[in-house]
Amino acid sequence: MNERQLPKESTIYNYRLLTRVRYSTVYRYSYLGLLAACFAYDLYQKDPLRLPICIFLTALVHHWFIRLLFKMKEERTPLKSWSYHAALPWIGLVPDQYYSLSKFKKNNLQLFWVPLLIIACTYPWVSTSTLLHLIGVHIWLLAPRFLILLRFKKHTKIGLIKINPQDTSCYTQ
Repeated sequence: MNERQLPKESTIYNYRLLTRVRYSTVYRYSYLGLLAACFAYDLYQKDPLRLPICIFLTALVHHWFIRLLFKMKEERTPLKSWSYHAALPWIGLVPDQYYSLSKFKKNNLQLFWVPLLIIACTYPWVSTSTLLHLIGVHIWLLAPRFLILLRFKKHTKIGLIKINPQDTSCYTQ
């Protein structure tokens, strides 16, 4: 009998690569340039803390919303199979393992609209400039996700997304 035989309870997964999106350094620096330009504008307006505070608040709302979404819809917390990434294009909580592309797309659509409505509800209490910063940071954080999801659009029903430091890949079983 062969010692390398797999037990009967073993599960073997075979994934086939459908599409891969690599992150270019030029893209990352140009995208960070948008943030630098906004910060330069804030320095010109003598309000250097507005942008960092808006980034922190928006990231906090995103984190809170993803945790709430998983607790309410899937009755579990995302921290077991999701981790926090601080590099473009995936800033925030993202899955560590293969994750259904259709569910990920739905989660990101909800992550776009609900925090946008929460930000809009702050209109009576914050200045117009701060409100525009919050909306701009919110869109700035999510735009790269939607551009990548747009590239995977034709594989939405069968695809599994895998996020790596250098690329994002779409697989099927």
